[in-house]
Amino acid sequence: MKVMKIAALTIVVALLCASFLGAGQLRKPGINGAAFLKIGVGARLVALGSAATTIAGDPNMVFVNPAGIQVDKGKTQLGLNYNKWIIDLNHSAAAITHGFGELGTIGIGVIYMGLSDIAADRDLSPPGYTGPVAEPEGIGQYDAFDYSDLAVTLAYSKQFTDNFVMGAAVKFIREEIDTESASAFALDFGAIYKTGFRDLKFGAKINNVGGDLKFYAVGAPLPLNFSIGASASLVTGDDFSLKGFVDLTKPMDSPQLYFVGAEWNLYEILALRGGYKVGYSGYTDELNGFKQTDEGFSFGGGLNLKVMNYNLWIDYALTSFNVFENTHRFTLRFEL
Repeated sequence: MKVMKIAALTIVVALLCASFLGAGQLRKPGINGAAFLKIGVGARLVALGSAATTIAGDPNMVFVNPAGIQVDKGKTQLGLNYNKWIIDLNHSAAAITHGFGELGTIGIGVIYMGLSDIAADRDLSPPGYTGPVAEPEGIGQYDAFDYSDLAVTLAYSKQFTDNFVMGAAVKFIREEIDTESASAFALDFGAIYKTGFRDLKFGAKINNVGGDLKFYAVGAPLPLNFSIGASASLVTGDDFSLKGFVDLTKPMDSPQLYFVGAEWNLYEILALRGGYKVGYSGYTDELNGFKQTDEGFSFGGGLNLKVMNYNLWIDYALTSFNVFENTHRFTLRFEL
């Protein structure tokens, strides 16, 4: 067991070191493929400002930190998510996890996002030509086309000690637009450590380690990012608790980001949540020169209900935008 502890900790340190070394090479924004992987999944996680690296026992952690899918032996968790994303994009996800005791926990997750009947402009005339142009043949429908994103994830977590969990995931990614498509595979790695001091936890994760998505032999890198995070109860009482979360996240195509969140629980039935992303998709206000955050505050809440001796969570999150309209997320979580 001691050897396993040392090996696990060595892997975590190696992954973090590799990530920090790679962080010095900043990619230009907007060149990543599979950008839909940046969109947060799970109303609870998003309401916390996506400061979710240390969360455990939530099936939607399949998409965030595979170490967080760990559940007790024989337990099955299911998460169903819907997000009305910007410009009327439908973003849906589902995840299921099951605990196998000492063998670990296995989870499967699917994300789908798409838009249909997009007006097509297939004008192939040269500059300056004003005459009639025939519709090109054999390129999908002439007047409209569809677009879709798909990611299928298989995750695994293992509890090495009472305080230490590690996880890994492999995902298949596919993007399709009109008659063209591109696919890639990627890996996620993560770990969560309970310090033993109250409920203080630390976590680390690396997402989307993989090859490029290629359309017409032109590669677009996946949205590689890594995070370290911490969480702990700030105030506790007999019937309530207030917990704080913080993540330091480094995407490869933007500067360092800071995610913070808080969750207030009452009688383990009602939860109120809030969070903020510092500098996320930021821009500089021309009037005052201040750095602004496009996707900033998130708010939400949840109910934990008993239905036929099973646990049911109903979660909601609202995310505020400065440029786009606010978005709304809904999640149903079950534990069987």
